[in-house]
This record gives sequence, C-alpha cells and structure tokens, in this order.
Amino acid sequence: MRKAIPVLILLLALLLSACGGRAAEPYSLTIWYVDTPLSPVVERLAEDYNRTRGRDTLPVTLRAWESSEQLLSTLQHSAAPALILCPHTLAFTLSEAGLLKNAGVAAPAYPDWLCERAACIGQGYFPVGFSLPLLCVPEGTPDRVSELLTYCADRGRETGSPCLFIDRFAPLFYQVLLDNGTEFHAHAARDAFSKDYVNLYNQLAEAVFDGGLTLDESAGNACRIESSTALSGEDLAGCTLRPLSAGPLLAEGFGFAVTVRETRMQRALPDFLRWLLKPGRLGQAALDTGLIPAVADKLSPRDALEAELVRLMDHPLHLPDPDREYYVNQSAFEGEFRAAMELLR
Repeated sequence: MRKAIPVLILLLALLLSACGGRAAEPYSLTIWYVDTPLSPVVERLAEDYNRTRGRDTLPVTLRAWESSEQLLSTLQHSAAPALILCPHTLAFTLSEAGLLKNAGVAAPAYPDWLCERAACIGQGYFPVGFSLPLLCVPEGTPDRVSELLTYCADRGRETGSPCLFIDRFAPLFYQVLLDNGTEFHAHAARDAFSKDYVNLYNQLAEAVFDGGLTLDESAGNACRIESSTALSGEDLAGCTLRPLSAGPLLAEGFGFAVTVRETRMQRALPDFLRWLLKPGRLGQAALDTGLIPAVADKLSPRDALEAELVRLMDHPLHLPDPDREYYVNQSAFEGEFRAAMELLR
C-alpha cells in the first residue's frame, strides 16, 4: 500500500470526478477493505448489524481485496463504496485530495490530539484504534531498548541461547530516531549519517552476533518486541508490557474512511454509522484486536495487554504523514537489514 500512495490522488481524482457513473452494489452499504487487524471484527460487526437492522435500512456487504493495489485499481473503473476500512495513511491521503465525504453524524469524543492531527477526523474518517510495537519482557528485565539489547547480548554470550525476538526492525529504528528528533528514512545510505541510527544498528548486530537476538520467532524467547496486534490472544503471564519510549509513540491508525457517492447509500449510511459508533462498540472492537482504542467509552480490560492498551490511551501517539519515505522504503529496508543480520549468525 505504501508505494501506491503517491499515485492515489491521481487515480481517485479521475474516478470520483465522474460521480454520475454506475453505482457499486446500490442496494447495500458496501465496505471495502484489505486485510487489517480489524478485518475479522468488522466481519462480525456487519453480521450483527444485518441481523438487527430495521426494515428501512440497507444491509451491509463487505468486499475484501488481496492488496491495496488491487483495491485502487478497481476504484479506477467502479463507483466508490460507502466506506473503506483502511490505515490512517490512506485516509489522510484521500482527505488531502478532497475525496472524503462528511458523514453527517455526531462524532465520538475523540481526544484533542487526534482531532488536531487531521481535519477529517470524526467527519470523513472515523478511527477505531492504533497498533504499536510493545516490549514484552519478564519481571526485572531491562525495559529500555538500549539496556535490553545489552542484556540480551550478554545472555547470548553466557548461555549460547537467544532470549530476544523482534518481529519488525523498521518501526524500532523509527521510534529510536524519533526520540532523538531525527527522521528515519528507512534508507541505509541516508540514515547512516545519523549517529542514533548507527548506534542502534551496531547494538542489534552485536546482539545477533553474540546469539542473544534471534531472527526466528520462537515461543521460547523470554523477551519480545512485537506489534500489539501480534500479542493479542497470547499467554503473557509473568511478562511486563511496556511501550518503546516515554515520548510520543510511533503508531498506525485503523478506521473507516467515508467515500460514499451513490444517493441511496448516502441516505442509508448515517443509520449504520450511528449504530457503529454506539458507545463501547468500537472501543471493544479495538481491544479485541490488540489496538489502543481511539475513544474511551465503556471499556473493561480483560487481560494484561488490554489493560496496557487502555493505559496508553492517555499517551501521545505519533502518526506519520503518508508521504514519508519511511512508508515507501520500509519493506525493502526490512529485507535488507535481515539479510545483513543473517550474515552474522
């Protein structure tokens, strides 16, 4: 999806300028999506709404796409759906291009920092929650990244067994550089001029070389740095959960972008959105998938992860702009970095 964003405005401007085109499934409210952490929950919500909706409302139908590129390609030749379940990057791009519609319903009580982040919040885009990397370590283990890497390198030398697994390295680099006021480009030739990048790179390399950091996921690793969504449903007994920083936290938002154009869907959409935005519904959907809820309403954490996610609702989050090099380069960076680390094993 990241590489598709620079051409998104052109593609959808061509599409949505022809509002009089044929409607996409005019007798239902359509929601398009590519797989996100929220996808299974949205499928359940659609079933609940269709089972309880009034006679005068339209049913909700979902359409899944294998990739964002496929979704965008279809939008070139088809009318827009009522909603697109998408990351904040895609929603902000649509908003900047003037391609989101005001839903015309009362917005949830989103926090001020989020409303100030983009004008479309609560009008054309309704965030549900935010994913972010979390530290998951045993009690008494260092919970600062630099100290944890040193600890795991020492353990690797002593025992010959790894004790740390990191699911994605690009977000870790982004967070460490963010803490020091430096932009992470996910491009080694550019980032190598940053002392913070070089220091973290060397620490990670040392931990891999000494056997304390593994590149292979294993249930035997005592320490992990993983996405909050990956930790959802895991047995975290005896673990301490912490964010990667005490400052603003790198996060990715997920929510519903309003792209409706067809007249009948426009009339029916407010009923569905009012049902969807009922206090507690989206907050619980976020917790069910390991996301920090975007709205604090009637939440009852059921385990340690959910309790930490609710606690982090008061913590400032950093949602990068969609045109950042990080989004374009992160997949390539991840592969290149892992290949370099494999050489040290």
